Amino acid sequence: MSFTRSVVEYFGFTKTETRVILFILAALVLGAGIKLIEYHFYSAEPDQRLFDYSKSDREFQERSAGFTEKNRAGATDRGPGANDDRSSISARAIRKSAPAIQSVNINSASRDELMALPGIGEELSERIILYRDEHGLFTGVEDLKKVRGIGDRKFEQLRPYVTVE
Repeated sequence: MSFTRSVVEYFGFTKTETRVILFILAALVLGAGIKLIEYHFYSAEPDQRLFDYSKSDREFQERSAGFTEKNRAGATDRGPGANDDRSSISARAIRKSAPAIQSVNINSASRDELMALPGIGEELSERIILYRDEHGLFTGVEDLKKVRGIGDRKFEQLRPYVTVE
């Protein structure tokens, strides 16, 4: 116990800090003991792994090879300057699986109708309505860009679904 006291005095640990450190050390020793017991009693041979990763590694390599081949084929079909990032691929997949949205007249749409549009939440729908109330009816679809929170990217996402009548 004198070694422990000398370490505590040297570092200036409080009684609570000493207890926490001893608890952590005991948990580490207990965990290592359990791992050692599992290794010796539950594996057939001492050098054998508890889990064989070869199947999951092989599946990963097969899927990666298929993904790379699809990208190469897709890059040649799209032509020069095509965007080859994953976000465009996933966006297309989402658009295909998403339900069809009817066109919404932004001059007469309610909050719920606006929230049905892609990328429009409660706060942004409130901003659109507030802008419409303060500045009058939208004269064109491009006026949506004047609403705070709708930039070029979000506008391009909304363009197919909004009208001004």
